[in-house]
Amino acid sequence: MKLLIFLTVLLTTLITSISGQTSSKDLARQDIVLNKNKPTIYLCIDTKVKTESKDLSSDFIWLQLHNNTIWALSFHSEQGGNSKLYKFPDGRTVPALEDKAVSTPQYEIENTKLVDDSDFMDSGKNKTERSTDNEPIIKWGDTAATSWLLSGNSTTFKIPKNYFSEGRLILVEYKYQWEMIGTGGYESYSPNHRVAIWFDLNDSKANSCVP
Repeated sequence: MKLLIFLTVLLTTLITSISGQTSSKDLARQDIVLNKNKPTIYLCIDTKVKTESKDLSSDFIWLQLHNNTIWALSFHSEQGGNSKLYKFPDGRTVPALEDKAVSTPQYEIENTKLVDDSDFMDSGKNKTERSTDNEPIIKWGDTAATSWLLSGNSTTFKIPKNYFSEGRLILVEYKYQWEMIGTGGYESYSPNHRVAIWFDLNDSKANSCVP
């Protein structure tokens, strides 16, 4: 009888221990985001561009891509722009962007209504003749490079102002570090993560970057 009680207590202890270990691995939003008041990944309009290296022409709008998670993320870019090494927990290293560095991510533009895309004809980029709801009208950028954005960091990039008008979404696709396999590949059929920003004609301050 004593042996049965001992085994029962031991089994209960083991089950409780295993259950506790499993629960400790469950992540909630507050475990993942750095700033609880901000989205995980987000775009905003940089209204205070002061860096001399940036093109301050009125023909462009500058956007910031923010990584508000505990993980690094990557995106396709025309030029990597990476200048520091980042080491994964498993020992692998990748070149990454400095915080607030200028980059050239690949991005897409989608319309929420039918428009004439004649203003894209001089861009020389991939495009369709016309666009209906939520169909891409342009996909800018080469995919020859990959840029890494570390946890808590941001990067800025420019887009032609005529691309950014009412009814259009700017989207950037990205991957998380835990989707990376080997030295640079990704999972087959992994989900597509995209972050978007839109233009509000009635509110010039909408989606602007704030502290």
